[in-house]
Amino acid sequence: MSDDRDWHGTAAELAALAGERLESLGFDDDKVNERLVRYYVSERVLSRPRREGREALFGYRQLLELLAARLLSRDGWPLAKIASWNQGADERALSDLIPERKPPRDAAGRTEERSESGTAGIAGALTERLMAAHQCPAFEAEPMVRIRVPGVLELLLPAAEVRSMTGDKAERYARLVRDVLRGMKPTDG
Repeated sequence: MSDDRDWHGTAAELAALAGERLESLGFDDDKVNERLVRYYVSERVLSRPRREGREALFGYRQLLELLAARLLSRDGWPLAKIASWNQGADERALSDLIPERKPPRDAAGRTEERSESGTAGIAGALTERLMAAHQCPAFEAEPMVRIRVPGVLELLLPAAEVRSMTGDKAERYARLVRDVLRGMKPTDG
């Protein structure tokens, strides 16, 4: 990625380059196109391009934002959350989120990548890179339990919390998850 620092191009060229980078990392993403780039700009997932006359020119930052957005969306992040994170992240945090290599795959074609805490798959590695980018040392040091409902939800909880969880606390977590899934502000209690 560092060799792309001086890159500048149109929306179509940005889409093509991002598609190449994602493919080199082992992600098939045929949705990266000029239309998606323009949509992401309108939704503030990508920062506004520089203008030269009538031409919109994108750069390295937008490349990082687009790659991060595609990886986070594969991990189930809502677009509004991706936009918020991209807007607040500096280039280093964006770059840290993007894997440097293609993750190994097993005989069935599944990702064999394991994060530092041992969670399987690219999702665990992405989550850890994101937490590290936000400098959350407690996350890195504490063993986590992953609760996963495929295609719907992935919840990471401290292992100690799960071991000591009471019925009331489990119900509180269930209410929080329900509220988040409904798009409501989580309630206390």
